[in-house]
Amino acid sequence: MKKYALLAGVALVLLVLGYTAIASVPPCDQYLEWCVNNWCYQNNSTPENVLRCQCICAEYWLIYCN
Repeated sequence: MKKYALLAGVALVLLVLGYTAIASVPPCDQYLEWCVNNWCYQNNSTPENVLRCQCICAEYWLIYCN
């Protein structure tokens, strides 16, 4: 019984984290600026990773918002 309660708790935490990650993404008209200037710098520590992240932001914007 404790095993199921633990699994349910973990599932709930993952659900909340996933929802907050999706809910924090701005709409298309603000996405590219937010992703390139904020998200990439907050979630990557090296310049190479930041540049790669910025390229991915632009690619996603072109695919989903343009």
